[in-house]
Amino acid sequence: MGVKDIVKNIIHGVYNVIPHVLKDAVKHTKIKQISIKTINSISIPIYNQLSEDELDLIIEEANMEEEEGIRDQFAGMEEEINGDEE
Repeated sequence: MGVKDIVKNIIHGVYNVIPHVLKDAVKHTKIKQISIKTINSISIPIYNQLSEDELDLIIEEANMEEEEGIRDQFAGMEEEINGDEE
């Protein structure tokens, strides 16, 4: 079985399981993780819901990286400008 077939089977399985989970009055916001596991494997997460704190941390880190990238760009431009004047 190829990777494409495995992915199709996982997607098909999740689509068939979720309605049964939601039917039992479990809100979709309460689902924190969906994992798959075979008899001989470890549990492999295919869906993880992040908490608000985790989302805030990721956004903050992304913003910091973006600011550093912009700062590096301006530093490079400043070096080019100062190098041309000498």
